[in-house]
Amino acid sequence: MDANLVMIGTGLGIQTVTCVLQAYSTLRRSNIEKYFERLVEAEKDLAIIEKDSELKRKLFTIIEKVSREFNLKKIERWKNATIHLATDFADFDFNDNLIRALDDLTVFDLTVLQVVYSTDFSKEHFESEVIEYFKRRKAPEHVVRQSVKRLASHDLVTEMVNRVGVFGNGDGTPYLGPLYYVKNDLGSLFIRFISEDFSSDK
Repeated sequence: MDANLVMIGTGLGIQTVTCVLQAYSTLRRSNIEKYFERLVEAEKDLAIIEKDSELKRKLFTIIEKVSREFNLKKIERWKNATIHLATDFADFDFNDNLIRALDDLTVFDLTVLQVVYSTDFSKEHFESEVIEYFKRRKAPEHVVRQSVKRLASHDLVTEMVNRVGVFGNGDGTPYLGPLYYVKNDLGSLFIRFISEDFSSDK
């Protein structure tokens, strides 16, 4: 990949791009080249990253994660996150949490998250509806449940305890009902961070 094309297409500095492309072995560099190609195709100005050392560190962190990624769909999400990082999320105080969450989640987890927030499932207790949705698509229930738990571990959905039976067993020992999940604002924000919708960009 020609570093000059990346520089012209994204606004990133020639030294940044050249340094990155030279730093990785051929196998890992192919992921980075795909990532840069997608950034160039997006035609977004990322020059702000060059001017902000904190954003530049985050860019290098993203590039390291992209270099190890084996799923091309996830590289697309990293591209989207990079563009949002340079635009509408540049001043967001917790974007490192969003980067960490994206790194930890699988493409299937991201699909589950998208389904949770893009459907008219209820705000609370949506897990049975999500499981049914994916069962119709031949995804095993335990895999869907595991994805929802991973999403909750990053607070992209909120894990709650049903307290209806708190005095349920009669001897004073608290009894808590089963867990359930609730949609939250961070989940919606994260979806925007990894989406290809750049309409709210500065």
